[in-house]
Amino acid sequence: MYEYVRGTLVEISPSHAIIETAHGIGWKVFIPFSNFSLSPKIGSSICLYTSFIIRENSQSLFGFLSRPERDLFEQLLAVSGVGPKTALSLVGHLEYNNLLCCLSSQDISSLCRVPGIGKKTAERILLEVKDKLPLSRPITGSHVLRHDAIRALIHLGYGENLAQKAVTAALEKREEVDLSSLITFALKEC
Repeated sequence: MYEYVRGTLVEISPSHAIIETAHGIGWKVFIPFSNFSLSPKIGSSICLYTSFIIRENSQSLFGFLSRPERDLFEQLLAVSGVGPKTALSLVGHLEYNNLLCCLSSQDISSLCRVPGIGKKTAERILLEVKDKLPLSRPITGSHVLRHDAIRALIHLGYGENLAQKAVTAALEKREEVDLSSLITFALKEC
């Protein structure tokens, strides 16, 4: 129904943002955890791509910094037993390309690390979204390399968010790397 909300960021927390639009209207938009750290400063302009969810006893607006994240959120909502909070948790705890890689490679263990996702839910998600994902661009070797490097850092004891940021920073500085070099460079970013 609503494609996006553009306005001034008035308030932000790990769970929601308040965006003031024309005529002083403030929109409370629930956001994924990952968007909290990527959002601009309070008082800055922001645009969130939205998904409006109507339930029996509530109406909620969910917002994402990118359209592909919003589209993936809506695909996850189509899975039986997955509600907005679970879908938001998935999108918020796994970086977009990493989540796509987990889904396409049927990586149950990575999905189970997301708060609120158990083994049965992860299996159901993988089964139901297998052929429905918006994979307009195929998962390439670099996405697999990125996913493997993040998994390696997590196995070394680093948190999911720190591992994602370190691997992203390492990849931004280098064009061609193999897995062991990427892990080494990412460790220097931690």
